Amino acid sequence: MLEQLGMSTTGAEKRTLTILANLRNSFHSNGMYTNADLRHEVRGLVFEFRRDERVICASWAHIVVAIHENLALLDRFFRSNLLNNVTDEIRDEFAGGNRIEIALTTGCTLKFGALALCATQVQVSRSVSL
Repeated sequence: MLEQLGMSTTGAEKRTLTILANLRNSFHSNGMYTNADLRHEVRGLVFEFRRDERVICASWAHIVVAIHENLALLDRFFRSNLLNNVTDEIRDEFAGGNRIEIALTTGCTLKFGALALCATQVQVSRSVSL
């Protein structure tokens, strides 16, 4: 999808999108990072993940900046012509019958503590077929 939106699959956008996943995965590994080394700077904060080392880029400031940047990228995705031109359900074999509906409204403000973010409001309703 990054390529279809004109973004690099190995560039800054991709690295930004992997930050939260890397943090989550390291939490599941007792704070240790187990994948290939990654270093990325966002808004002056350095996110550095070193294989088999303790993660030290998980402060609240790091987490809030990572969430903000991910929301900004998702906003670009949701506003792209590629997604706006989708008129039918996109089948996902991995989800196996799950259906997720997303309604978008512009101009909302998301709040994380004292930090207010302007982004696209995403309302998700999910129905699961078993």
